[in-house]
Amino acid sequence: MNEELYAKINNDTTKGLLIEDLFIKLVENEGYRCYKASQIENMREHWDVCIIKEINGIKIFERVDVKSNKEAHAEGYTWVELQNVQGNTGWLYSEYMDVIAFERTECFELVRRIDLVKIVEENVKKAELEDGESIIYCNKNGLKDYRIYRRAGRNDRLIKIPFSDFKHLIYKKIGKI
Repeated sequence: MNEELYAKINNDTTKGLLIEDLFIKLVENEGYRCYKASQIENMREHWDVCIIKEINGIKIFERVDVKSNKEAHAEGYTWVELQNVQGNTGWLYSEYMDVIAFERTECFELVRRIDLVKIVEENVKKAELEDGESIIYCNKNGLKDYRIYRRAGRNDRLIKIPFSDFKHLIYKKIGKI
């Protein structure tokens, strides 16, 4: 791995851990108990934080994947991982993770993973029909929404999805302090 890529990954990891800590602080302020995933849970099960709260005698238990604010978010979209770099299940299809918390400028927007799966699958099928087949694109020229992309030298499968397409799925916003 070249030094530039290593530095970027290191920086992204550090930023991600800080954002997870901020998310924990904010949800604890809302009365949730939290605990962080172990490194194995994070890597294999695709969740970062477990949040627990009792409401009207019912215990709410959700495992959350916290997505830090990225350049793509400012441009109105996010990348969804169908398959990770090792070729294993990506975070969208993790049966262990319940919620994705997308960091935005002023808040975290929470979306249930299973609801996002429905939107993604429906639109990937439409894109495949539009293109005439299932195509995996490898370059970044003219990226289209809901097309399956793979980065060179990796086994991942990603799609680009506009936030506007799943805005209606946001069930909770947690404001930043």
